[in-house]
Amino acid sequence: MDSIQCQKELRLAIASRLSRSILELCLTDTLSS
Repeated sequence: MDSIQCQKELRLAIASRLSRSILELCLTDTLSS
C-alpha cells in the first residue's frame, strides 16, 4: 500500500470516528433536553 492510499484511509477513519462521536453528542443532547 502506498503512502497516499494510506493517508486517505487514515483520514477516512478519523473522519468517521469524529462524525460518530459528534453523532453521539447530538443524540445525548437531544435525549437530555
